Amino acid sequence: MAAHRRQKIVWLHQSRTVEETTPDVYDIYPDHIDKYNDEIRRVFKGTGVVIWDSINAIVEENVRACALTAYSNCYDFIHPGFGAIALGSQLIFNHLC
Repeated sequence: MAAHRRQKIVWLHQSRTVEETTPDVYDIYPDHIDKYNDEIRRVFKGTGVVIWDSINAIVEENVRACALTAYSNCYDFIHPGFGAIALGSQLIFNHLC
């Protein structure tokens, strides 16, 4: 991959699901996501692509909190809420700027 010397390509690491709260109908499990992330790391190794995984802990705790307390913006127990996305976006912008 070629990028301008002042640019960075950032790949967002796929956050794991919480197996206890993920409905079976999704057929998405933490081990599937781990395999996907391992393959992404292998593919991008040595390319200069930055793999961003700092949001993972935020997303995991947000999904867990949704399952326990059913916040109003928790539509399911697999996708992060607006607050987690906003905080994760701030982390990325702070790092890049």
